[in-house]
Amino acid sequence: MKVDRKKVGIDRSCFVDLLDTSSIKELSSYQLALTENEIMLADLKNLAQKAGVPYPLFFAPKEILQVQLKDYRHNIYSKIAGKDEIRLSTRGKFQVEDVRLILNDLSRKQEFLKNRLLTNEKPNTFVGRVVKHIKENRSSKEIAEAIRQRLGIDLSYMRRLSKGKVLDYICNCAEAVGIFVSFSSYNYMPQNINKEVELSGICLKDKKFPFVFINTRDGDENPKILETSGRQIFTLVSMVTCVAMNRFILSIKTDKKGEGVNKTVFQIVGELLIPAEDAQNLKITNLEELKTYSEIFKVTPSMLLMRLRELNRMDASLGEHLQQKLSDEVKGKQVGPRRQPRPVDAYAKYNGTRFSKEVVRAYASHKITQEEFKNVLFRRGKMEQGLIDNYSKKFN
Repeated sequence: MKVDRKKVGIDRSCFVDLLDTSSIKELSSYQLALTENEIMLADLKNLAQKAGVPYPLFFAPKEILQVQLKDYRHNIYSKIAGKDEIRLSTRGKFQVEDVRLILNDLSRKQEFLKNRLLTNEKPNTFVGRVVKHIKENRSSKEIAEAIRQRLGIDLSYMRRLSKGKVLDYICNCAEAVGIFVSFSSYNYMPQNINKEVELSGICLKDKKFPFVFINTRDGDENPKILETSGRQIFTLVSMVTCVAMNRFILSIKTDKKGEGVNKTVFQIVGELLIPAEDAQNLKITNLEELKTYSEIFKVTPSMLLMRLRELNRMDASLGEHLQQKLSDEVKGKQVGPRRQPRPVDAYAKYNGTRFSKEVVRAYASHKITQEEFKNVLFRRGKMEQGLIDNYSKKFN
């Protein structure tokens, strides 16, 4: 590294370990440093800031650094899936580094809730709520009803809403029982997620403040997976169901029903959104009818098709024909440029409604400082007062 034209040595392996994040590795300054074995101090500080790493760690003795990294990784990995809880799809690429900064930030939000905002909160009773039901081999119908009742989801009311409004409705139901929900927000979260990563959702463990993160793919103009409102509804309900099962997993889009979110979760979510009795008299013979009913149930056509096949309400050959038509549609569909959101809305999307309200309430009552307010919500350096004021008004 160069400082005032003088070179200071940095261990190459330490440099790589500290910046082990996919979004950082794509930066030209990182790639050039590895190629040239040299980096300016200003560039190092910039990379360290983007990675959320104190830059003095690059100069720490290797044994101290390894202890720091071990503690850091333990904290992150303890909040997400264990090997016995998930089978990752081999169809798409995924590594924890693809979302490491997001995991770290959401974990930091959990700690902020515990230590600064809701210090006397009791353990969340929704976490593991249906574990006993599963051990007793209760039916998917009973488990789905228990989750739906606790969340306060009214299917009749829900089906009168648009899919976008349904997503908001279920999100509000989840946050009302203490599940904090965050949606990806391109350029307004700690790292952008590579479009090749076929990740739909993440659950982060916590006895008091579980977090669910939904990848909307809002930064990809031609996504490999179209994360429509219907798809996000399914992902959100799946993640919330996992929290009720005390199974904190990653949700990955796959071609096989049993991968990613396991078969039990699929069955519960199917029953939760489309109870068997509601599909009892459905007769679908073509793609248009499938799409029409998927709008009624507020799910994707693929999810309705899966549910009908599961309930033996669809002829196998017709089911395969419709699935192929849906697959062909996705391959041929192009998504145009998206409208850029206002910063206040973009940050709100990632921070989530419940978390934002808790922070704004604490700030208004002088429980936390403006510096804490800025750091936990924005993390993008110096914030203009206008953004702080508008954000406070939005969640007041």
